Formats: sequence, C-alpha cells, structure tokens
Amino acid sequence: MFDSYSAIEVVTFRCYVGVDGQDEIRRWFEQQTPGVQGAIAAAIDALRRRPAHWWRRKPYASLHGPSCLGIGEIREEHPKGGHYRILGYFGPLETVFTMVYPFKKDVDPSYPLACPQARLRRMEIEHDQRRTHLWGGYTVH
Repeated sequence: MFDSYSAIEVVTFRCYVGVDGQDEIRRWFEQQTPGVQGAIAAAIDALRRRPAHWWRRKPYASLHGPSCLGIGEIREEHPKGGHYRILGYFGPLETVFTMVYPFKKDVDPSYPLACPQARLRRMEIEHDQRRTHLWGGYTVH
C-alpha cells in the first residue's frame, strides 16, 4: 500500500503558530469544506515532492510589489467557486516553505490585508523560530 507521507519529501512545509500557541494554518484549514480541504492538501502534497525551482503557476506563484516582497502563494481555485490562498515564504533554507497567512481571495482580491499580515508573521518567525511547526498533512473532515 502506498503511503503518501512516507514518500520522498523535497520541500518541508511549516505552519505559523500564533501567540496563543495555535496553528493558524490548521485552524483555517479545518474551517473549510471537505472539498477545499482535500484540494489544498493535494496541492501541498504535490508541491512538497518537487524542488522549489520546479514549482509553477496554478498551485504556486511568487507575488510581486512592495507589500508582497519575498512572499509566495499556494493557490487553489475550487470548482464550486472561491479562490483560496495560503501565503508563505522560503526560509531559512530553500527547502523549507513556511505558510503564514491563509485566506479566501474573494475577500481580499488585491491583497492589501494579506501581504502585510504575511510579512509581519514572517518577521515574528524570524525573531522566534518557535512560532512555526511542521505541517501535519491534516485529515480532511
């Protein structure tokens, strides 16, 4: 039997942990429908098996502009409507992608809230590495 979590992992995913000690990515993930959860989990699973320089648009995009400097996004466009994003960055190693800010793009289409929040969370993590932990490949509910 094939176990996707024992397969080769090229990129490690980490999640932002809030001041309350809660995984903010997991909290958001669990609030989504099973279809959205499954699509996001599948995108992350596919990305973690390829070197970052092979990541291409649809499941991933680098963001541009001063407020999004150094930030990328995992992208999921659900067939039943809704564009979902998880903003993050590579670091401290190029083989580690830290997810810091999940949201539904329909609510923040040009990212005036998302990018500044993502950069703030990145700074928090850079000052205290305990503000992240490994993505757990969460179970779809």
